Order: sequence, then C-alpha cells, then structure tokens
Amino acid sequence: MDFAKHFPATTWVFRTLSGRWARRVYLAAVILLLIFPIISRARNAYRAREFKAVLAGLEKVKIDQTTEAELLKLVPRLTRSQSYLDSNEALYWVEFSNSHDLWKN
Repeated sequence: MDFAKHFPATTWVFRTLSGRWARRVYLAAVILLLIFPIISRARNAYRAREFKAVLAGLEKVKIDQTTEAELLKLVPRLTRSQSYLDSNEALYWVEFSNSHDLWKN
C-alpha cells in the first residue's frame, strides 16, 4: 500500500513538519527555551555569591575594634553616607536591588 498515494494531505503535512526549515525552527525554539532559564540561574548565582561575600565580611567585623579602613576592606559593596544627623558618625549600608540590570552594582 502506497501511503503517499492514499493519504496525500497527511504526507504533505508530515514532510512540511519534518523538513529542513522546520527542523531549524524547532532547534531555534528549543535553544531559546533553554537560554532564559540558564541566564536566570546565572544571575541568581551571581547575586548569591555577592550576598555571601558581604556576610562573610560582616562576620569578621568586631564591634569597637575594627577601624573604618578595615571595615571598608572586609565588607564588599559597602556604601558610606555623607553624615548621619549632622554628627561625625557615618552610616554604612549594602544595597541589593531586585532590578533586572545584571551589571548594576
């Protein structure tokens, strides 16, 4: 029994869906579906690494013993305010943003 002779529409659909261009489109779709989760996981791993570095630095800080220079070396991404309530004391903080900008610090 000749399948193509008895079922020409089915044969045409099968050849169209399994042709060279169709396989390229399928491959492109699969690659796109894999790229987005990989980028998302890489971004989350990068952020987790930064967060752990800050926590590791904070573990080494000793109250009333660590100088300001040592503090800035120990804790990465630390930001200092200009002044706190018009006094000589400074306020320090680390900011982790939920923005989608991967390269923003």
